[in-house]
Amino acid sequence: MRPMNFRRTFYPVGQGAFYVEEFRLYDGSTFTIVYDCGSLTLNQEEIKERIEDVFRKGHQIDILFISHFHADHINGIEALKEHCKIKKVVIPLIDDEEKTILKVSNYIEAKDSFEEIIETPEQYFEGSIIIKIKPVDMDSTPKDEDPIEISNIENHTTLSSGKVLKNKEFGYPIWGFIPYNYKQNERKNQFIKKIDFPLKKITIDNIKEYKDKLTKAYKAIKGDLNGNSMALYSGPLNNYSFLYYHYRPFSPYRLDSYRLQSGCLYTGDINLNEDNLVKDINDKLNKVSWFIGTLQVPHHGSRHNFKASILTVGNISCAIFSFGIRNYYGHPAYSVFYDVKENGIVPYLVTEELKTIVVQEGFLY
Repeated sequence: MRPMNFRRTFYPVGQGAFYVEEFRLYDGSTFTIVYDCGSLTLNQEEIKERIEDVFRKGHQIDILFISHFHADHINGIEALKEHCKIKKVVIPLIDDEEKTILKVSNYIEAKDSFEEIIETPEQYFEGSIIIKIKPVDMDSTPKDEDPIEISNIENHTTLSSGKVLKNKEFGYPIWGFIPYNYKQNERKNQFIKKIDFPLKKITIDNIKEYKDKLTKAYKAIKGDLNGNSMALYSGPLNNYSFLYYHYRPFSPYRLDSYRLQSGCLYTGDINLNEDNLVKDINDKLNKVSWFIGTLQVPHHGSRHNFKASILTVGNISCAIFSFGIRNYYGHPAYSVFYDVKENGIVPYLVTEELKTIVVQEGFLY
């Protein structure tokens, strides 16, 4: 049997996120997932060029995972869907209040509300299957359920957080994708109190009318104004052994070889400081947490979204910080970087500079 090879790449897009996993299967075919695609550092033409450098025209993306709908995580998706064929899109299920707040924050940060992708994703991704993930119930105990075969999902659907998605072409279910949509209300409630008028009064047509009040309230919130962020575990479901590499193609220290865990925990902009959230992640991923070797540090390394206890989940050896070199948010925070180093974990700083690309490769043997 031929080995199954995989490559995970953290692309340098600055203050944003563009992460890709590619699997070369036993029969020689490929399976591709993307987690987020956007940047506040690069302009639209630069984002388009990065995408075209990564994928040939018409390349099939089997699953696009969107952590949340902030501009720096989605403003490259228009170019992505024009250049590639996207089969399925997995997004967090959000309520009307959250949709309004997202459009407000996007307008303030990027002068674009991204209304269509937020309000009508089925229309925006015409021809793709939309899978919405319900918010996590933090009081529930994970259930033992059979993984869902990705190819069997043929229509738009809604799934519970924690459902395991697998691809039958991988053979025995050795690799899975497990999304968790965490709904977080603390900062949203602070924002609503500060604007002092009902959110339902805000529409795409009158955001400009309320711009000054909205901007003042937005800037008064410590941390990211985001009610939902969908974390994703991508990694082994069983105790198979992978030979695993980290490397930077443009570095003189080209290759570091490790026999490390090949799973990755993507976090988007999740706020790990919410009560019991890290514990909930650890509990819900208990059966696969051993395989987590890479952590995408939430919200570009912001101290407002980070809790050091996340570093004890699994066997993390590599922490990815994605940020723009000249961002005015102070990302990444020194305290977060210090915590990572103190735990014996290698920090990888992925900026807009091409030389900061991080590639991880491995194969099942």
